[in-house]
Amino acid sequence: MNISWIVLDVGGPVLHEDIFDRHAREMFHGIATKHGATATRDDVDKTWRKAIDQHSPSITEFVAWEVAKKNARVANAIERDFQAAFKALPPERLIELFPPTSGMEGVLPALASEYQLALVGNEGAWVRKLLDKHKMNAHFQHVILAEDVGFRKPDTRFFEAVLKKTGCPVEEAVVVGDTICNDIFPAKLLGLATVRHHVGFAAWQEARGTFELPDKTLDSMEELPGVLEELKEEM
Repeated sequence: MNISWIVLDVGGPVLHEDIFDRHAREMFHGIATKHGATATRDDVDKTWRKAIDQHSPSITEFVAWEVAKKNARVANAIERDFQAAFKALPPERLIELFPPTSGMEGVLPALASEYQLALVGNEGAWVRKLLDKHKMNAHFQHVILAEDVGFRKPDTRFFEAVLKKTGCPVEEAVVVGDTICNDIFPAKLLGLATVRHHVGFAAWQEARGTFELPDKTLDSMEELPGVLEELKEEM
């Protein structure tokens, strides 16, 4: 396999999400309670896990629906207020909640010296500011977010838009992500090579068949350069 582009998901591979995940569940529980939901914090944690186990493309929408007891008005209000609360977080708090994934300070320059890099995700424009703060922006040829292309993962049109923007042939790109539902499966549908970063809460997801298995799996991003060399030899 000839690899020219590495397509990296924002959350997991590049920015560590575990601190934010804990904060998000606490914030979500407070908002749900405000809207009359009787779910305990433990209920929210269990439903959060259920959303991941069931490969829900939106954890918060799934949990809002469940804790609202399938009342659409309440569920929509919880989701709306949660997203508003997240957008209101100051930049300095986002830096604390989304530190660089362990090892990326050394891995990114190494990758950028050999491949072209695209950072992709469903996140908003705040990601670009965070990349600047973490001094990562210079390593990416493209930062492509859902709001830029009009589609969100797991819609395969998101990845089609990424390929179009980068000008990369399908057979020369490798997608690196942490979730099966939003990263690995849709990328595989398009024939892209895939590497799963087995990390954080996304590690709870398990493949439901061979159609969801990544080409390679890694436990640390520091393994990625070696894994890419293996793909070149094996595919």
